[in-house]
Amino acid sequence: MKFNKRSVLTSAVCAQVALLSGAMNAAVLEEVVVTAQKREQSVQDVGIAVSAFTGKQMEALGYTNAQQVTAMAPGVSTIQPNGEANYAIGIRGVANSDFTTNVESPVAIYLDEVYISQMSGAGFALFDMERVEILRGPQGTLFGRNATGGLAHFISKKPTEEAEGYAKLTLGEYDQVKFEGAVGGTLIKDTLTARLSVATHDNDGYIENRLGKDLNNAEDRT
Repeated sequence: MKFNKRSVLTSAVCAQVALLSGAMNAAVLEEVVVTAQKREQSVQDVGIAVSAFTGKQMEALGYTNAQQVTAMAPGVSTIQPNGEANYAIGIRGVANSDFTTNVESPVAIYLDEVYISQMSGAGFALFDMERVEILRGPQGTLFGRNATGGLAHFISKKPTEEAEGYAKLTLGEYDQVKFEGAVGGTLIKDTLTARLSVATHDNDGYIENRLGKDLNNAEDRT
């Protein structure tokens, strides 16, 4: 049997092109849209050092609070001088040096475009989130005061016209019961939409206390 070298070479080149095309298609990532500059843009088109996490990414990584998300961004650190009671963010070495509760940080924290001025209000639970945007560097032009080092913006899911929702229940040791759910849709056609979300977490303490109830119990409502 005779082989045509040109045909064999052509077939080999076509096979390589097909493999390369398949690899490129497999490597395509989902576009992440952010509002770091007060308008919707692809994260690749934003002229700011920004890290963005989608709600699906945070759920897959098991993030349940603001501290976990900010701690995973490059150049960003979390600061808790008084345990879980106070929480602040440091970006590129810019952070608060006075941790009294009435002092505002040079790194701003926003929740749905609402500024959180006190550290005691920044350690909130994460659930039903659309995305988190962490902007590094001064952001005073678009976000105002106390954004010298940057900011973290936590954005909740918006209501949709179609009725939709979800519910998750987790049971564990020490009588742990965690529930998370949301429901949303149209209240008045073409006029008003709404979304209600709730999260609860209860569990008994796991540190034995011989003088009273066990310690480190949880009773959270959000």
